[in-house]
Amino acid sequence: MYPSSHSDKACLALLPNEIKTQIIEYVVMQTEKRFFTDTHPPLPLSFVNRNFYELCSPFNWGELDLLCQCVPKLEECIQHCLPRQVNHVRSIVIGLHDCEEFPDQPLRRILEMCTHLSKLSVRYETTSGHLDEHGNFIIDPLHPMSRLLDPISQLSNLTYLTLRNHNTVKLTNRTGHAWNNWVFLHEEFVIKLIRNMRHLVFIHLERVEGGYENCDFPETDDFVPDPSLSPLAVHLASLPSLKFLYFTQMPSFDTSWSQIKWKGALEGFTLRKTFTVLRAVHAFCNMFADSLIFISLYLSTLILENNRGPLTNALPSELDCFLFRLPNLKRLSICTELPYMILKLFRESHNIFRISLMNIPENRISVRDIKSIINRDTSPWRHLKSVLIHIEQGSFSFEEMIGLQHDGLEAGVRVECGTLKRRRQPFFEEDHFFSDGDATTKSSSSSTIEKIH
Repeated sequence: MYPSSHSDKACLALLPNEIKTQIIEYVVMQTEKRFFTDTHPPLPLSFVNRNFYELCSPFNWGELDLLCQCVPKLEECIQHCLPRQVNHVRSIVIGLHDCEEFPDQPLRRILEMCTHLSKLSVRYETTSGHLDEHGNFIIDPLHPMSRLLDPISQLSNLTYLTLRNHNTVKLTNRTGHAWNNWVFLHEEFVIKLIRNMRHLVFIHLERVEGGYENCDFPETDDFVPDPSLSPLAVHLASLPSLKFLYFTQMPSFDTSWSQIKWKGALEGFTLRKTFTVLRAVHAFCNMFADSLIFISLYLSTLILENNRGPLTNALPSELDCFLFRLPNLKRLSICTELPYMILKLFRESHNIFRISLMNIPENRISVRDIKSIINRDTSPWRHLKSVLIHIEQGSFSFEEMIGLQHDGLEAGVRVECGTLKRRRQPFFEEDHFFSDGDATTKSSSSSTIEKIH
């Protein structure tokens, strides 16, 4: 909302605070739909007058993006702005920095000032992802972000943590060709970082590998470390408030994760770019059969067993051993090489109402398959409301995709089928399936498939 004149501002300024608050809440809701980053730009409404500025402050100052902020800017914020707004700060993004002088002291002071902080997103970059021989964080002079690891580990009130691993090392082969290779964090490193965060509800971890050395396990007389269990899984299982797990490239995720008694009731599970056996995912999800609401499997390679290869080698009777019976599952997003095969394993999770099948290679799903998902007579999901099918260009004709949308309209299912024009947040994280600007392109033309309302 952009006031066009002084009279517009005057009209807004005369509104009761209750109406102003409702306007702000509506604009906030629309803004959050459009910006899928950790932070949002300030609301233009805050420039109407002083009263609007104060009413918008909880949103404008609720999230601080401190990435690549230089020392003078941070000092100005600390001295002049933050003291008045610090009680509004709930979320901070911190990490990557391209200035000559890394502002570790100002950042440390901001973390100390923001006592109501509940959400932290860390973009971490170093050449080391483990602890030293004494179990302490290693200070990397080339990546001074490591100097903030200790103060971050003391943020005991956090409920939401994202640890983005940007660690790479440059490798060169015999021919002189160079490339960057990911450096994985060790489980001992992650456990030390989150050990005091006993109230976590959501955790997002990237590229973490297993390890026992220097791990801090629960201090109980009846606990005996088991070398076959993931130390990170043992720690996360001890958190009673944990509800959402978001993993990217987690080689330590295996069947041992389901051999632990978890105190939390998991509601959401996202597994990205992870190579593991189907049995591990199945057993883990079944532990939370009464609480899981959504699952996302994104570019994760699931095999039958370590010595059996891909799922295409499995007999139907073998796959039937891995049916997901999750009565409360509502939303399912699958992005794998075998999306339809994986989807059919959820046919006894009858209450799913949103399905997303993403980045499907050509010939991996047919129009007939999609119709069987939509059709009320053949679909195992009688409560289905919306389906997103993201396919490679040329997989289906424009007429076939329009036909699927019409079939969905007759069945009361909103169907979106085609090639997405841009990246977007998985729809199951929003209340509305479509957001403004979302569209799919048809396979053989630049025209846009019209949305069915």
